[in-house]
Amino acid sequence: EAIPLQQQLPAAAHVSSPEEEAELMTLREAVTASDLQYSSENEVNGHTLNALNALALRLGQAGRHGEALPIFQRVLTILEDNLGEDHAYTIDCMDAVSRCLLNLTRYEEALPLCVRAAEAQAIAVGAEHPDTIAAAASQAACLMLMDRSEEALVLYQRILKVSERLRPTDIETISLLNMTANCLSDLGRPGEAVPLFDHAVAVSKRTLGADHPETITSSSNLAVALQRVNREFSDGQVQGAVANEHVDEVMPEGNSLKERAAKRVTAESRSVNMNDQTRFVTMSNREDL
Repeated sequence: EAIPLQQQLPAAAHVSSPEEEAELMTLREAVTASDLQYSSENEVNGHTLNALNALALRLGQAGRHGEALPIFQRVLTILEDNLGEDHAYTIDCMDAVSRCLLNLTRYEEALPLCVRAAEAQAIAVGAEHPDTIAAAASQAACLMLMDRSEEALVLYQRILKVSERLRPTDIETISLLNMTANCLSDLGRPGEAVPLFDHAVAVSKRTLGADHPETITSSSNLAVALQRVNREFSDGQVQGAVANEHVDEVMPEGNSLKERAAKRVTAESRSVNMNDQTRFVTMSNREDL
């Protein structure tokens, strides 16, 4: 039998606005109505999956990941049982579950899902597809959050090489330049990080503009790396001047590697969830569901 929704959702973690609660109530009612119509958990139907996915997405967008997680997990179980682990919908949902876990700082649980999603994407669409690169980036971010920077660096360097070759000016490539350089800097190799940060700044300014958040992030990252190099080499007067120029542009309050990885995971979670909604919204019209 389908698990009643009220048994799946924990209590709300924070007080929401009346408008938000009204929207969530409507989404919950849609799930309940679909559960009543389709009582068997094995009876896959687009209406139930759409209702569950819409509710989980909205909860995640509101920062209520603890409530979104069991719903995404339910959807994942349905998809795995009926469509298999290598289906596009299953892979998307696997990624959504892993991002919920990352946002809840449950990294040990998230990592196996990140690995599975990346491997499944590579099989489904190819090792160099943007979806595969994004899944691998999530895996690397998880490793960073677990203080496994050496492993994260190897993975970031591999996918950055592919992304630079195929999509040199994409925002994802710029992000990968930053995160790869962040790994190097965190591992005590700021001299190797500086050229990557510098390249990220140049590409970001040219393609996104000087005021774009990614450009600002790249500039501040470069400034921090240059300052670290200057501390190691006291005769770096020219580099020091360049560092101060970038510091004047913007210096983030939280600049640790773990803080940057956590912010990246949160930002990616919002964007991937919106893509998931586009995929799931068409489920009710598919013949294989």
